[in-house]
Amino acid sequence: MSPGIIDPTTALYCIDRLGEVFGRLAGREIPSPMRFDEKRQLRIVTEINTLGDLACHAFAAIARYGITDVDVIARLLSTMDNLSRSSPCEACEAIMGLREAIRRESEKQVSLAFDREVVQALPESRG
Repeated sequence: MSPGIIDPTTALYCIDRLGEVFGRLAGREIPSPMRFDEKRQLRIVTEINTLGDLACHAFAAIARYGITDVDVIARLLSTMDNLSRSSPCEACEAIMGLREAIRRESEKQVSLAFDREVVQALPESRG
């Protein structure tokens, strides 16, 4: 979603796909940051992005532009809840921290009283 072209349907689709991708990643082991050659000589030390880092950056980007759309916020929160159930502890903590920040901010940002009531009725964190 961009400020110029608000497209909640595309945002919802992206949230669903991100939930699927991160759900698959949650079951995988994070590779070592060290890379060895065939003689077991250390050749490269890389930076590793964790599941929590990747998920939070992706979900925050959508939330930034969709914070006033109740449907987008509800889908984000639900997807983050589902992902936290299958994620390692570190990722779960990061995801649920962002989830709560999005929920709090969305309560302030929605303009219609009806939308505020909907956001306030969304479940608290289940993680």
